[in-house]
Amino acid sequence: MSDLHLYGTVGLGWGDCFTASDVKGELDAMEGDLTVHVNSGGGDAFEGVAISQLLNAYRRRTGGRVTCRVEGLAASAASYMVLTADEVVMAPGSMMMIHDPSSYCEGGAGSMRSVADTLDALAASIASQYVLKTGKGADEVREAMGAETWFTADEAVAWGIADSVDAGAVPVAACVDERLLAGYRNRPDTLLLDGAGDGARGHTAPKNEADDALPEPGEAPGDGRPVGGQGLRCVLGHVFHEKEQ
Repeated sequence: MSDLHLYGTVGLGWGDCFTASDVKGELDAMEGDLTVHVNSGGGDAFEGVAISQLLNAYRRRTGGRVTCRVEGLAASAASYMVLTADEVVMAPGSMMMIHDPSSYCEGGAGSMRSVADTLDALAASIASQYVLKTGKGADEVREAMGAETWFTADEAVAWGIADSVDAGAVPVAACVDERLLAGYRNRPDTLLLDGAGDGARGHTAPKNEADDALPEPGEAPGDGRPVGGQGLRCVLGHVFHEKEQ
């Protein structure tokens, strides 16, 4: 039995993070049944897809069973990162969120059309994975993505995006720094940290001073890497188009 912990942002750019390359390096040294522990507010869409395929490849290579445990939050890229597991288990108090990718584009009409086409293709690809997992129709999945749908642990199981709730686990309160969730329009207030350490607004631990280095809401990280095509980068599930030179 092996354990892999994926906590933080999917891809580079926001605080603690992990990449597909990081995950591959860990998986290459593992054998047998695998439990992937997940707590992530999302990240690089293409990195999330790559990690989901790495988990699929691990199962084929080793013959081991892959279980993904959502231990706090699996939002955006993290929600489809877990879909190729044999089983998705939600901890009590955990949450999952699915939505459409979005973008900030600066440039001419051609650049904006290109970004829109990329977003359409990416959304369709992601939706197909949710369809495979849930057995729901594409229209229903696309509607849920467009609405930015948040699921409690029980709701995720009822909708089919997760398989079970671990009734024996200690209940937790999923919570994430609000700057990481600034782009999510329907985020529950109980997810937001208040920095006071008193349990208000779902907070369960004192604020980490290192978090002050995170970008303010609406800012893109300064070190985002180009991915998925020239001039495109994806951070926290949003595709950013680089300013034309």
